[in-house]
Amino acid sequence: MSLESKYAHASRFAQFLRTNGHKVIDGSCKLSLTTSALCLLNTLFVEVLNKEWPGLLNISASGAENITTDIKYLYDFMKRTPSLKLFHTGQTLRGGVDLSQFSNLSLELRKIPLHLIIVALIVCLHNLKANMF
Repeated sequence: MSLESKYAHASRFAQFLRTNGHKVIDGSCKLSLTTSALCLLNTLFVEVLNKEWPGLLNISASGAENITTDIKYLYDFMKRTPSLKLFHTGQTLRGGVDLSQFSNLSLELRKIPLHLIIVALIVCLHNLKANMF
């Protein structure tokens, strides 16, 4: 997937959540994502929040600002999401599934391979210990 395509998908997702996200935040609906979509979001969070991406695209300053605004909105939305349903689509994942952007989460896992669950639990336990001390 090209960089332009990644940012276009993220912008559409941000627009969708701006319209319908209140249902997720108030708990009347769960946010449902595939593991590959969550990995894509995590990649975009790192690129945009660490300002690694602007030189990679040929876009205007206002276009870059719009992308940054959308990605920051998605990142903040994930922090406020109380419930996530995560599906594994069978697509090969490179690395684990990072859930660190979720602060207070009820997690439902569907078709997730056992090795990914174990990795997620180890990372969660590590983060809990780090935050306790």
